[in-house]
Amino acid sequence: MRVPPAKGLAEQVRSASCDHGIKRWRLHLTPEQITSVAYGLWLHRMTGSTE
Repeated sequence: MRVPPAKGLAEQVRSASCDHGIKRWRLHLTPEQITSVAYGLWLHRMTGSTE
């Protein structure tokens, strides 16, 4: 990505846990990290890639 991920985001993603009861991943993110994830998802949706 041309805009680097928010500070600490990679570590939070690596430490995510799966809640098997609801079949979803849990991430504990800061507002800046949420914005970074949203930007990456938007790029993926618009172009099919984050690069």
